[in-house]
Amino acid sequence: MVKIPKMINDVVIEFAPDVYANNVHERLVAALEFCIRPDVASGQFLKKIYISSAKQFGVQNRHSMGKAVDIQRINGVFLVHGYNSSGAITALADAIQARFEEFEHRRENYGPGLRRRLGREVEMDGYHDHIHLSIT
Repeated sequence: MVKIPKMINDVVIEFAPDVYANNVHERLVAALEFCIRPDVASGQFLKKIYISSAKQFGVQNRHSMGKAVDIQRINGVFLVHGYNSSGAITALADAIQARFEEFEHRRENYGPGLRRRLGREVEMDGYHDHIHLSIT
């Protein structure tokens, strides 16, 4: 188990005050290193992301296993406000999700742009306000 760093590929990683970024699975950090890059979206520049959820306690899910993160803001903009109203935020969110689909150990990729589990489309409500990424 490792800690999510505060900088990945020159992109600043910010955390909600109650986020426990320690003791996450190594593959989760590798996934973030794979898809969080300044040039992830053509013509756009990713400067920072805000992780609103990582390791959780008291519930049994991918977060409590240290295998999931939720990204709530991109470049300081809440996805709930920026997705579909800001071309840059939409492009960056879509690019992060598209890039994550190429990660070997991807499991869940839910967000405003797509909702996939193990590479297959799934129908579900929610996830319009954040990107949920989890690994196997």
